[in-house]
Amino acid sequence: MAKQPNGLSPVYLLYGAEEFLLEEALHGITRHAACDDPMSVIRFESEDTQISQIVGEAMTFPFFSERKAIIMSDCLFLTAKGKADPAISELETYLDDPSPFTVLFLVVKSDKLDERKKVVKLLKQKAQVYVFPTLKEGESKQWVKSRAQQRGLQLEQAAIDRLLLSVGGDLRSLDSELEKLAMYLASDLTGQSSPSAGGNSQRVDESLVDLVASRTRQHTAFVFVDDVVRLKIDQALTSVRELQKAKESAVYLVFLLARQYRIVLQVKTKLQRGYSSGQIAEAAGIHPYVCKLAIEQAKAYEITTLEKILIQLTKIDHQLKTGQIHEQEAIIDFILWLSSSFDEMTPYRATYR
Repeated sequence: MAKQPNGLSPVYLLYGAEEFLLEEALHGITRHAACDDPMSVIRFESEDTQISQIVGEAMTFPFFSERKAIIMSDCLFLTAKGKADPAISELETYLDDPSPFTVLFLVVKSDKLDERKKVVKLLKQKAQVYVFPTLKEGESKQWVKSRAQQRGLQLEQAAIDRLLLSVGGDLRSLDSELEKLAMYLASDLTGQSSPSAGGNSQRVDESLVDLVASRTRQHTAFVFVDDVVRLKIDQALTSVRELQKAKESAVYLVFLLARQYRIVLQVKTKLQRGYSSGQIAEAAGIHPYVCKLAIEQAKAYEITTLEKILIQLTKIDHQLKTGQIHEQEAIIDFILWLSSSFDEMTPYRATYR
């Protein structure tokens, strides 16, 4: 399929589960295709529109500019789940001879297309294809780092990890938090703009992420567990108070803590037996990133200490379920017990504050 004189392809196929990256790419190409004229962009929802209507529109000369862009969203007919459309042959015919004044975008927010379908095979051959798979852990970290640099921020590795733990892997949410960090640092105490001198990047550490970044209740719980296991007592107490205000169940928090300490115990045991990180993750049935966190957390503990902690959590769980201890007190009491009971952990705690 020959490109148009402006270098654009007549047909684009964009698919993948990483919606934020897909939408950014779609926006950029569409602006170019429509000459920055919103009136020249026509959008269709696949579920509400017949393919014959879209092909007809693609073959109709534009009224307001030299070319137009047509976006067909949610093209489920390209996946195994999609319903068959009797007019699919019209699209297949169009791919052989697309209109020179139309740029057609087919969008599928899914990682997999049905490669058995003729129309999918034709699109792979004739269209410009962009794929946006879900980013892996290392890719997400690199994306955050690069995105932060575009905003004049230099995130420390601990800050990147904290941001991902606080917000999750959703790129749209991460981008929003990076924007908040940039705006926070761009304002001085009087509220006036104060960009970094000479265009230098402004450093962002873990504490600044904690100060500025938003958290969902679920991710606050995950951060809380990480703080407890790493013996970051002050942060853990702050997080548990946030969770208590949000009416989070103490029984649920005890469950999360016990689950993480069991993972740390498994990891610690297998490390002493000479297992590698990959072998531990496979044997324990946990995600490699979860395994990596647990390996770092395990450095603070002896196996006997972990066993004592799990016994204590089992005791608290029983007390909560039998009404022997108040929910507001249970978790805070456990954190303070943890802090005061193991003097050998003090150097580790100081390292992570």
